[in-house]
Formats: sequence, structure tokens, C-alpha cells
Amino acid sequence: MRLEARDRQVLAETFLSRVVRCDDLINLGYFKSVPRCNARLLMLREEGLLRSRTELGGMSLRAALYHCTSKGVRLAAQELDMGAEEAIEIHRSGIRELAIKHALRCNDLRNLFIRMRGTDDNFRLDSWSQELLCHHEFQLHGKTVVIKPDALAVLDGFEKRSHLFIEADLGNASLPKLREKLSRYLVYDRSGAFAEAYGADSASVLIVTTDERRLAHLRTLACSGPFIFTTWKRLAAHGVGGAIYAVAINDQLSLAEALG
Repeated sequence: MRLEARDRQVLAETFLSRVVRCDDLINLGYFKSVPRCNARLLMLREEGLLRSRTELGGMSLRAALYHCTSKGVRLAAQELDMGAEEAIEIHRSGIRELAIKHALRCNDLRNLFIRMRGTDDNFRLDSWSQELLCHHEFQLHGKTVVIKPDALAVLDGFEKRSHLFIEADLGNASLPKLREKLSRYLVYDRSGAFAEAYGADSASVLIVTTDERRLAHLRTLACSGPFIFTTWKRLAAHGVGGAIYAVAINDQLSLAEALG
């Protein structure tokens, strides 16, 4: 099989996203139809570059999941201009079932941003960077501060560009752990490290959580700062543009209002 440039891009996308489905790749524009996508994924699997699974947590999946093999990771690393051994180590840490469930939620959220419609129709997703691409470590008062968002979405709309860090909450992280994460974001926001890295004044943090009760707890933890909250149910019902969002002092905002 002769690898095309698109094949290498698909491998890189799969590595960065940890797992992908056929629909994910179609939404990203790599393929125009399900049969073509499935045929190419099968060829990559037969070449030993991808593996597939059709169950997760003992339950059958509606769509097969694909993740890179070690051979596929090495090609992805070449495409991303990173060390092969570093890529292999990252890959091994991301194939546990909880990590896969989390990765799928991030993919779902990215797809919603791509299909953005509704009351804030003027917003457009300019770029989406997965965790590996927006991981940031910086020094502050002699200490290393680590920021590990799930993703960074850059939105264009309403005559401005908005940077939105993404946190996909599955409800498994304790509230003290989330409080610590929010505190690190506050340090990041006030330190100037974000502005130095991205050339933008500030960023917001969108936390998508499991239910209204947990959202209320998270709002209490936030107190103030660049945090925006919503639930998976709200997004599923209304999309990114039409969903209702909350900040620490207001729980009935559109996306444009939440972003300020």
C-alpha cells in the first residue's frame, strides 16, 4: 500500500485525538462519504497502522473506534515533527478505557463546534488544538505551573477572536481536584503566560459537565475568573450556539454573552 499525504494526516489526527470514528474524520473533512472512509481505514488497519475496537466497557459500540498502533504512532510523530519514543509513551498512556471515553467526549464536543448553529450563528471555529498541542508549562516565582486543557478552540465572530480552553468533565474528578485545576487557570490568566504564548490578551475556559447539580457545585468553586459552564445535555439539545451557559454570577447566558 502506498501511503498518501491524507493517510499520514489521518494517523496524526488519530494520535492527537487518541481515538477516532469514521464520522469524526468526515466532519473534519478528510473524507466525503462513509464507504470511502471505512475503506481507507480498513486499508490502514490491514497495513498494521491502526487497530479497531467495537466494544467499550463490555458494551457494543454503534461505530468502530480506531487508534494508532506503535507503527502508526511513529508515522504520526513524523507528520507532527516530534520524537518517536516520546509519541509512543504518550500513546501508551491514552489507551485505557476511561481515557478513551474522555477522548470520545472531546471528539463529540469538537464536532458540535464544527457544526455550530443557532442563536450565535455568527461564530465560526477557526482552529482546534488537542491536549498535546496546547499543554503549557511556565515558570512563576521559581515554580513550574502546568496547564493541561483538553483542547483549545479559537472562535471568530462578532468582530473579534476568542480563545476558549476546553475541559470535558465526565464526573469522575473530585471537586477538590477541580478546584485546584481552576486555581491554576486563574494563575495562568493573571501571570501573562497565556498572552506571551498565544499573542492574545486573555482566554476563557469552557467546562462541560455531567448535570445541573455538578454545574452548580463548579460555579461555587469558580467564584470569579474566566470560567464558563454548561452541560452535555444542554449542548446535545441546542448545539454550541444555542445552548445556555453559566458563569459564577449568572446562569442564563448565550455563548456571545458568556465570552464577553
